[in-house]
Amino acid sequence: MKGFIFSALLFLLPLSANAEIVAGDWKVEGDGLAVVDLDEGKEWLKLNQTSGMTMEQISSMMGAGGQFEGWRFPDDSEIITMINNSFGIQLFDPASNDHQTADRSEVDEDKLSFFMDYMNSSTKASFAVGFATQDGSTENADARAYGVRLSSWSLEIQVGRNHDVYGYNKNFSSDYGIWLVADGGTTITGRDYNLATNVNAPVSLAALSALLFFMSASRRKSKQA
Repeated sequence: MKGFIFSALLFLLPLSANAEIVAGDWKVEGDGLAVVDLDEGKEWLKLNQTSGMTMEQISSMMGAGGQFEGWRFPDDSEIITMINNSFGIQLFDPASNDHQTADRSEVDEDKLSFFMDYMNSSTKASFAVGFATQDGSTENADARAYGVRLSSWSLEIQVGRNHDVYGYNKNFSSDYGIWLVADGGTTITGRDYNLATNVNAPVSLAALSALLFFMSASRRKSKQA
């Protein structure tokens, strides 16, 4: 009985302990064009793949057979969660819509280097900033900048910054690029980790709890008999 329970734990634990951000590949092994958030079960496209494009253009390429098939526009909470997971700390305060800054001493330099390398656009090495709309919609929406800008002494955290005054709407294009996310299985790395079926950790934990409860009840009954 103990051996069976231990085996069940070993089987279910990996499904509930994937608090990790890993570099990934999109279309070809070694292309390095994706980042996978194992904790959330989501894939993120490197911003240089959408640099200079508008949300309207990208939206037209999301259908079957399109360049961005399988990708979608994230909402701001998804972006904030991904960046916080990338740094292992709450770099963003989700309640704030203003510029936020953090001293570089507050972050792990290896995590910072990883994020800047895998998320920045090809033309702005000190920027890992992309545009998105607050709810992930392009209908009557204004694009906002989300990400990290690096300087020698600090991190400028951009979240929910509204650029209406400069005309940064869904038809605006920038070197920054546009954030795109997928829900598992769009990238090579996502398929390798089987994200499409392994992202529901609470279900796994519930199944484990039910299994242990059933075993405990069965054991009590056998003792009483």
